[in-house]
Amino acid sequence: MSKSPSPLSLREMLRYCCEPSSPYWNYAWNEFNKRYKQYIYGSVKRCCYAWQAPHVKKQLSEVVNDIVEIIFEKLCVDDYKVLRGFEGEDNESMFHSWLATICYRTSNRYLRQKWFDTVLDERAMAGGESAYSANSEFIREIYETVVRLLRTLPKRKTDVRERDINIFLLYTFAGFSDSMLRASGCLHALGYRVVDVVIHRLRKELAPYRDYF
Repeated sequence: MSKSPSPLSLREMLRYCCEPSSPYWNYAWNEFNKRYKQYIYGSVKRCCYAWQAPHVKKQLSEVVNDIVEIIFEKLCVDDYKVLRGFEGEDNESMFHSWLATICYRTSNRYLRQKWFDTVLDERAMAGGESAYSANSEFIREIYETVVRLLRTLPKRKTDVRERDINIFLLYTFAGFSDSMLRASGCLHALGYRVVDVVIHRLRKELAPYRDYF
């Protein structure tokens, strides 16, 4: 076997990482992990801490591992398209910034989708997950996306869309219970089970749009 080309420059390491047929492929990935794996983990952890969601904190190790796995998959799929896309040559500072951007985008997409899953899951909502369970900046983005989606979904003949949107947002984002909603001034005339029907229907309508987040 050929002697390992040590030490590898950043450019050499990335080139070998993208060439599975190279005798240095394993060596290059070992070097990559040695140099950057902890940096990736640290970047992902910071994103998770910034999210400030109890369910993330409770499962931090599992969540971080899931995101890191997604990041490595992203670097390798389609013949290492993403990894080949780095254009900073041997600039370590640029590579760290590039990796941090990938970590940030991947982490936030994962966390947005997980939070959206709680919006669609009655068990999670019953467990206290609401808009106040995560960073308000991220939740505002999700809130605005949900509102846009709900307003563009096809209306039914008997659909009271704006009322239903308000019910859904108060229930899922603000943690209002059925009784709290029906006790509020503008919704006091709601019939029995109206809230349940609205929440169930809008969750069903939103479910296909998970990847939108």
